[in-house]
Amino acid sequence: MALTNCALWLSDRYSVIGTQLSWTDATYNNIVTDTLEYLGIATEAEVEAKILHAVGKMVLFEKALSDVSLDITFSADGASYNRSDLHAQLTKQYEDAASVAMQYVTKELTIDLGEQRNPYIYDESRDLAGNY
Repeated sequence: MALTNCALWLSDRYSVIGTQLSWTDATYNNIVTDTLEYLGIATEAEVEAKILHAVGKMVLFEKALSDVSLDITFSADGASYNRSDLHAQLTKQYEDAASVAMQYVTKELTIDLGEQRNPYIYDESRDLAGNY
């Protein structure tokens, strides 16, 4: 699977993370798909590269945090590997990336809850529907 422009940019700059977490080209392309969803666009061409890269970095670190969240600290034969150190580093990088990216993805959120009716108050329309 060929990498898109943004996926190629991310994989070149953050290959150490991808290698350690065994990411494939498909993983990077999924990161770009999530990036486009954050931005509310369909293609990379619809936004400046600076914005795409900023949001892409945030999504990349979000994915990395997700991938290491269930890893545990391991110790045997005098050697140890502490995943909490890795998690702390990735969290810091995510927070840094998010502080830049959120200026591009923060949009007004409107939630339509539809018509609200209290189920415990008598309503004639329910009687007409056969609910006595």
